[in-house]
Amino acid sequence: MLEEDLYRQLRIKRETAMYYKKYVSYLMVSLVLTTIGAYIGNYIMPLLTEMEFYFGCGAILLVLTFVSAFSFGIVKKYAFYIYAFGQGITITPILSLFTTVSVYKCLIATALIVSSFCIIGLKLKDLSFLENILLTLIIILSGLTVLDMFVHLPYVEYFALGAFYLHVMYDINSFKLNINKRLDFIDDEFVLDSVMHIYLHILILFKYLLSTSSDDD
Repeated sequence: MLEEDLYRQLRIKRETAMYYKKYVSYLMVSLVLTTIGAYIGNYIMPLLTEMEFYFGCGAILLVLTFVSAFSFGIVKKYAFYIYAFGQGITITPILSLFTTVSVYKCLIATALIVSSFCIIGLKLKDLSFLENILLTLIIILSGLTVLDMFVHLPYVEYFALGAFYLHVMYDINSFKLNINKRLDFIDDEFVLDSVMHIYLHILILFKYLLSTSSDDD
């Protein structure tokens, strides 16, 4: 009986470590592909008109979003990777508005912020109560963003940053809770879905950091 309990504990630790490794590896690959996409976008953008660039990227990302959301297994994984690469290309015009120094500063800030809030999310026990709060914050942010198009609202970007800081913390905490409580129901596809959520929140966080950065460096 004691041997069975010991074997079970070892199996749980091994599987938990494996899923965390997959989570980190999927996220890192997607972020690297986005970076490569942004670099290649510098060479693609001059070859097309602004309308062709945005229409082409938008159409491709729409198809890949659909495939990523409704596909399974290896198809889902590689559709997500291609999607991440495409996201890098689409943010090229945004990056071109800022100096290289500003972009690097925002990249470093994003890395530090995400790392810090992931650590906090892993340390805290249960942040599931944030789910409704985050939904409310996103609804408010959507309304403020629309209103900002007509009447300039200061500090909307900082409100958005706060919301997505919490999102990143909630994402990693939710993943931890599922690993701890539902390990027998966790599979590779669940890990990939979790990574897709935090990837999008990190990307949005980076964009908002850019919008709040000063380009006078």
